Amino acid sequence: MSKGSRFIRQLVAPSSLRTRLTVGVAILATLGIGSMAAWMSWQTERILLGRHERQLTSVVAQVPEDIDRYRTALPLDDALQKVIDLRSFSDLSVVVAVDGNITTQAMGEGQDDQIVERLVERVQGEGLPVVPTAVDTAIVTVDGRDYLVCLGPLQVAQQAPRTLYVFLDITEDRDRLNALRSSLIAAAALTLAGLAVAVALYVKRALQPLRQMSQITAHLALEELGHVQVRLDNAPAEVSELVETCEAMLARLAKALDQQRQFTH
Repeated sequence: MSKGSRFIRQLVAPSSLRTRLTVGVAILATLGIGSMAAWMSWQTERILLGRHERQLTSVVAQVPEDIDRYRTALPLDDALQKVIDLRSFSDLSVVVAVDGNITTQAMGEGQDDQIVERLVERVQGEGLPVVPTAVDTAIVTVDGRDYLVCLGPLQVAQQAPRTLYVFLDITEDRDRLNALRSSLIAAAALTLAGLAVAVALYVKRALQPLRQMSQITAHLALEELGHVQVRLDNAPAEVSELVETCEAMLARLAKALDQQRQFTH
């Protein structure tokens, strides 16, 4: 058997100490690095969504105050449209509905009436109330794009209760987050692969004294048993103790064999 074949057989043998140590360290490293990568991904998503949720919640909270301000100079419907026009921008849309039916809307870039209607229907399909009593948030998907929605009650004067919806397209942010997750997974996999190789080489080097001891004792003749002195390079304390024990055992065995020869002769 060639040296390379013997190395591979020892490396993958389940009973090999090298295999057990390498697999054990690899499992612990996988748990540690995997947990860290998962925590970083979760923390990044929490920070990203938290920032957007605060932005949308602020809009929901400010709209009633803005309407009261504009009502002094404009009719209610005009004031409502003016406010949501000012509050909508870029990928953010603001919608007002009564009993689930859209009455006023201001759409962000790349959005149209059909998308807004489907967003409202999707939110209602998520089990959120048609007329909420408190501010709530959810993530809905329409046409392969992700939207963060914040909805809350809108009570103006003595009018029927309205529902205020604020939609923000977060597709690009989630795509970047998924790309970050992929990068973390790739980096963790490369790190684990490199660590497994490094551990295997280190364990091989650490077990080299035992291999030397095995090679020395494997070719001992009976006449040499009482004179064995195993010299190992850079052997750990535990291995040195094992060598001393083996030398003492071989010395006792040689003495017993001598006594047996003397008895038989």
